[in-house]
Amino acid sequence: MNRPKVYRLTITTLTPLHIGTGRELLRGYDYVTHDKKTWIINEEIFAEQMFDTNNMDGLALNRPASEYLTKGDFHDDNPLFRYILSGEPRSTTQGSSIREVMKDAWDRPYIPGSSLKGALRTAILYALFHRKKAIFSMQKVGGTAKSAAQNYEHDLLISPYEERGNKDPNYDLLRLLQVSDSTPDYNRRLSLLNVSVAKGGEAKGAPIEVEAVRREVVFTASMTIDTALLKYTQELKWDVEQVDSIIGLMGRLRFWTDRRFKRDTHARDGLWKTNHDNIRHIALSDDEFMLQLGWGGGWTSKTLGDHLTKEEFEFAKLVNDRKYNMLRKGKFEVGDQYPKTRRVVVNRDSGNPLYELGWIKVKMEEA
Repeated sequence: MNRPKVYRLTITTLTPLHIGTGRELLRGYDYVTHDKKTWIINEEIFAEQMFDTNNMDGLALNRPASEYLTKGDFHDDNPLFRYILSGEPRSTTQGSSIREVMKDAWDRPYIPGSSLKGALRTAILYALFHRKKAIFSMQKVGGTAKSAAQNYEHDLLISPYEERGNKDPNYDLLRLLQVSDSTPDYNRRLSLLNVSVAKGGEAKGAPIEVEAVRREVVFTASMTIDTALLKYTQELKWDVEQVDSIIGLMGRLRFWTDRRFKRDTHARDGLWKTNHDNIRHIALSDDEFMLQLGWGGGWTSKTLGDHLTKEEFEFAKLVNDRKYNMLRKGKFEVGDQYPKTRRVVVNRDSGNPLYELGWIKVKMEEA
């Protein structure tokens, strides 16, 4: 019987990484700022201290924790604080929020296996679309924003599902891949960043405050290819191109990223352009690839990208159909650039764009 192939993944953040929990931390209640740092409050310890000092009325009235903190509380080993972020939000309004990053029970950031596998899935789907010479048409787009790509996924990853009369996930090609959660960053190297919509060298709109893993943080994870399943290729109806996309995964991933860089004509200026070019021209060894993960990666990091936009008339129909939420206002004309803006990290003081979120380098070594 074929033994599964196990790979060790060494993941290095090239730009700050934000994989969110969906929770927002509120100023005064969940965090406070002091000495150009952001201090995340330990709610349990704070409640215990309020009880010990007979301040339960403050808790009952939902008074902000910031009202009860003194200057002497702000030291690194105070259990009142779960952890401390470098940097502070631009907004000083009570109740303004910070988007929380994914962390384990000990507040150590990590990369969920589901996030990494999702990025691999997009890259594989893109490569199969290219190799099978598929053509984008609105006739195959699902009826909602959430299900828009479902028919293409089934055609390319679970084919031919029409013969079975269902969409059984047991026939999904990605069953061959299992990806673990990464090890946590024991040093909790997190920063508070200001992220804004940008075009060219100019940021537009109010910044969003996010927690993010810093650059040059290293995680490790494992990936398994279940080669035993390949014995059942005929029964599962996986064709040669599909199987090759898993066996030749490294080539598919590098093709995906290379195409993104070549087709990405988005205008950048200043430090944003310099930092983007530095990422684009990183020299990779034969066992390395790059991906963009998490929030802020933009539309091109999570879709079929130029496979869609090159069919200009069909793509314009998609963008202008309001049920897919691809256009906030106005009308998209054939030939227009999409998207016109990106979310980027901006300088807290000047607001100038600095770098994009979520770029990682992965070294894939067979164990």
